[in-house]
Amino acid sequence: MDKVLLIKDSDFPEAKMPVMADQGCSGYDLYSAEQTVVNPGQVVMVRTGLKLGYLHPDYEIQIRPRSGNAAKKGLTVTNAPGTVDSSYRGAICVLLHVVKQEPVTINVGDRIAQMVVCPVVRPELAWTDKPVESDRGEKGFGSSGVVGDLSKLDIPMKGGIAGTKDWSS
Repeated sequence: MDKVLLIKDSDFPEAKMPVMADQGCSGYDLYSAEQTVVNPGQVVMVRTGLKLGYLHPDYEIQIRPRSGNAAKKGLTVTNAPGTVDSSYRGAICVLLHVVKQEPVTINVGDRIAQMVVCPVVRPELAWTDKPVESDRGEKGFGSSGVVGDLSKLDIPMKGGIAGTKDWSS
């Protein structure tokens, strides 16, 4: 893979180059280039002070939450994973919200998310009238045994509650 080229926005001289904590990490830490407060129920776009200069067309950047922020502060990425397409050349920002009841202060230089460079697969799409048979068939949420009895879940679905036998109406 070619290098990922990043541009430091001249409006944010304190912007930091994303770094991996160690060689076993899949993501590069992204840092805030501004101070802000994220209040409960609010979504805040936090600037990193970076712009994408170049990314090979066979890749994308995914913006993901940092597990430590989520566990300790309840701070997470709203549209996780956020996608930065290879053709994008604007500012790299992170949409954050807090799921706990306390506001979270973001300071300049705080690690706010991680970016993971991922390959993009572009298969040809085609119509079909009938699906290719599989062992699973149309069994969906929880059918592999992770959730258990779906009839106990209160998830509104068109035609009834998740777990009812007829989801087609």
